[in-house]
Amino acid sequence: MHFSPVAFYLTIIVPCLALPNIFKRCKIDDDKCLKSSVEYAISNLGNGLEELKIGPLDPLVLPAIEVQAIPGPISLYQKYSNGMYRNFTQLKVVQFKVDLDKCQMYLEAFLPTIFFSGDYSIKGRLFLLEIDSDGTVTGTSTNSTLFANMTCVKYQQNNNQHIKVTDLQANFVWGEILIHFGDVFKGNDKLNEEFDKSVNENIAAFLEILKEDEMEILGALIKDYANKVFSTYSVSEIFEMS
Repeated sequence: MHFSPVAFYLTIIVPCLALPNIFKRCKIDDDKCLKSSVEYAISNLGNGLEELKIGPLDPLVLPAIEVQAIPGPISLYQKYSNGMYRNFTQLKVVQFKVDLDKCQMYLEAFLPTIFFSGDYSIKGRLFLLEIDSDGTVTGTSTNSTLFANMTCVKYQQNNNQHIKVTDLQANFVWGEILIHFGDVFKGNDKLNEEFDKSVNENIAAFLEILKEDEMEILGALIKDYANKVFSTYSVSEIFEMS
């Protein structure tokens, strides 16, 4: 499985006076500047940002996810914990746009290669295979794209205008993914290989079961950390207002 995730790109727009070595202020309508600032900041946030309680981006640790079995050829109860992404700081920003009048923001980012791992507990049926196991899953995702649409509200704090993200819709378009579940059938290498093969040959259907929960987790992460930035710094501190 993959952990979707990602989130934390908005931490780039903090005041350059506070963080001159990492963060760059941009005019709010300068899409090229915003794009390069987001990308540069993410590449330098591997260890996080303690001042704003931003956790590390490499590795990026995700909350647990639990999915109940549903009728169908892939009918599995799945629980994943200790989910972790590596290489997220290599993300390439395609677009980052801000419309302060409408209080909307949009991110599109390309992820060349992401390595992921986590602990799993699965029970149920994958086609003809009956499964009841736990272990560690690892995998690689290449050529994937992250999209995030945000809606915000404006408010006054200490006579300065701030914004707060009230809604965030996140989505991933996955490229090539290869997953390895390890020793699902304890000591039975043939069945373990068959299980991994079945998952990877039907990866779209397998991931679709997890997608709604993963996107909810991803959206909540981005929203939480974005609001930590926006509540700390005013609009005029974040952007160069023309």
